[in-house]
Amino acid sequence: MTQAGSDFLILRVPLRAGDDPADERPHGVVVVPAFQGDAAAALARYEAAAAARPARFPRAVRLAALSLGPPQDEEDECAVTELLSARWEFELQVTRTSARLARGRPSRAHPWRALAMALLPAELRPGEYSLHALWITRGQLGKGRRELMPEYLTPAFEFEVTG
Repeated sequence: MTQAGSDFLILRVPLRAGDDPADERPHGVVVVPAFQGDAAAALARYEAAAAARPARFPRAVRLAALSLGPPQDEEDECAVTELLSARWEFELQVTRTSARLARGRPSRAHPWRALAMALLPAELRPGEYSLHALWITRGQLGKGRRELMPEYLTPAFEFEVTG
């Protein structure tokens, strides 16, 4: 199953110059109850979910995947490509551009990080699930564009939906 469209969102997590701890966070993916909020609220939920295990949710709760990507330059773009599912496994695919890699010279700053959000299908059946995120760096957004870096697959996030 593939899901696309309005169930996806990219939030910009701004970075301050210097030693912003957001710049040190590894790429990752988590599952949280669905919510509406800004980048700061989403980042707080991401951090809380990454620290709390095991992850269990009642079936009636709508869930969302959050994935934190690598540092990006101001002119870079990012988009959730799709959410794939096969039985008990989900893959969130995110494409980003990198002006730094396209130019072939290092950038002096990484002023933001993308926090990708995608709603998971409503009312998942009770059971154990696995989610990972695939980050793809291309010269331009869209499928079929020249890939600049190998794809990056986050470690899996395991979660359970209960009765």
